Amino acid sequence: MFRPSRPLPRALLALGVALAAVGPATRPAAAQVPGLPLPRPAAGAEADPAADGSPAPAPETLKKQLGLKRLLPYRFDPDDRSTPRRAMVGFVAASRAGNYARAAEFLDLSELPPEARAQQGPVLARRFKFVLDQFLWIDPETLSDDPAGAEDDGQPERVELIGNLPLQGAEARVLLERLGEEPDARWLFAAPTVAVIDALYEEHGYPWLDRVLPEFMLTKRIFNSTLWQWAGIVLLAAAAWIAARFIALALRSPLRRLVALSVNRIDDDVLVAFGPPLRLYLALLLFGLGSRYLSLSVIAERRVGFLLGLLAAVAFVWFLLRLIDTFSTHAEANYRAAGNRGMLSLVPMLRRGAKVALLLLAAMLLAQNYGFNVTALLAGAGVAGLAIAFAAQKTIENLFGGVSVVLDQPVRVGDFCKVGAFQGTVEDIGLRSTRLRTVDRTVVSVPNAQFSTEFLENFGARDRIRLYQVLNLRYETTPDQLRWLLAELRRLLYSHPMIDREQARVRFINFGPSSLDVEIFCFVRTTDFPAFTAVREDVFLRVMDIVGASGSGFAFPSQTLYFGRDAGLDAARTQAAEAQVEGWRRQGELPFPDFAEGEIGALEGTLSYPPEGSASRPA
Repeated sequence: MFRPSRPLPRALLALGVALAAVGPATRPAAAQVPGLPLPRPAAGAEADPAADGSPAPAPETLKKQLGLKRLLPYRFDPDDRSTPRRAMVGFVAASRAGNYARAAEFLDLSELPPEARAQQGPVLARRFKFVLDQFLWIDPETLSDDPAGAEDDGQPERVELIGNLPLQGAEARVLLERLGEEPDARWLFAAPTVAVIDALYEEHGYPWLDRVLPEFMLTKRIFNSTLWQWAGIVLLAAAAWIAARFIALALRSPLRRLVALSVNRIDDDVLVAFGPPLRLYLALLLFGLGSRYLSLSVIAERRVGFLLGLLAAVAFVWFLLRLIDTFSTHAEANYRAAGNRGMLSLVPMLRRGAKVALLLLAAMLLAQNYGFNVTALLAGAGVAGLAIAFAAQKTIENLFGGVSVVLDQPVRVGDFCKVGAFQGTVEDIGLRSTRLRTVDRTVVSVPNAQFSTEFLENFGARDRIRLYQVLNLRYETTPDQLRWLLAELRRLLYSHPMIDREQARVRFINFGPSSLDVEIFCFVRTTDFPAFTAVREDVFLRVMDIVGASGSGFAFPSQTLYFGRDAGLDAARTQAAEAQVEGWRRQGELPFPDFAEGEIGALEGTLSYPPEGSASRPA
């Protein structure tokens, strides 16, 4: 079989090969080669709808419509049969336009009775184009553009060999022959080739469709494919999808019984993940088997085979993506049950990274499998990567920031933290940003670069929660009243089951502008903030009860003005104090700027602490 060495697009433009379906690999049984084409039983059954006497389109218009403008630099005349190349192009152009009456003018019908040529010529042209589309495609530039034909092709003079077509286990030659003398000489498909067209169609086509389908289904073309072939594609695709669903449904029950034999759950989920890709793959397989009988061109067979292979690869990659989701879901459940929050935060990023790596690998393998130079592509990607790295510094910075957050684990998913001006619960650590669910239930996305460099406060990592409060008591509170109050507040903290007594303290810390200040400091034995607020509420209510029981009260910022007579200073005590200081001065014992060293040593430890009456004072 003849195969040209020119690029595929040129061959497609030259031969007008359809891209819609697959050519047959298995054909019906061959029929005997008749001596002459059989006449049609009904007059006009194969009449070409375009052969109605209407004027043909202008040559340049037809050349543009047929996609031959780039292929043929010379002026294209659809009636030009002066050279083998122009005769082949003219036949293909007329056939692609659906004008089989004009295409019949490129056939040598001299062996047919004159009265049958007008009726059977378009039929033979259509059938011949049908068989050529399936087995033979030629680059017109490989054919001679010399009116005398090629001189070194090993064929007789005035004969040009186009190629061979399979027929009954042998080969039938496709010949162009130069008929007539100058200036009326023209190249036509030779009579021996025309004589076997019906036999070729009987073996490789579907003659019964001519008797079953209406004429327009056989002759009307959309994108160079007949309507019956488009209808067959649609019906076959629908039937393949329905059959695939039934087959998958039939396989589901035995497969479920098989995976039920294991004790773990993961194989059941793998089976669920395998379901949709399996249905797609079965549909592609059934469509590929059925499309062998749609009988379109060999080019279309390759293109549809390419498409089916691509979709099969998509189904496989789809299954792997679903498998990644299944395993990551099980990993998250296991880590959550084990309390491993570090790995729990790492799983989403690993899942995304695995999916991206899988898609990139699949794209490279498919590109290499279908003829692309992946090595050059990777080299170009390396150069482009440098430019992208400079143009997307922030994105790369965020990417590495995300890796840093995952590896260093300052926070994990579920932790309550504060980053800069934002605080909330970590919901997701992504490749570009970390999402926080704030207390207002809004979602804040913090770029990982900022997340890894900002001051980060992780509330979720604490083992206890601090309770701190300063009580402002009225200045009217007496010292003993304050002592009783401090003792009762300490008793409260020591006795409360949710308070850690090791670090609990209550202290009188300050004489405020309008209050006596008492500090309460302790840790609540919980890491759950709602539980902490409940304990804090309970402690504060008990504090109010104690303050009320002491007879004191809470102060508020205020000023009190007293109107009365000023009694002045105590003259006797003032005189005694001044006399004491004068005695120190005369004796050289004035303790300023400090006491004498010996006197400091004598004073050390002379004051009793804890004070007299204290419960913590040793006996």
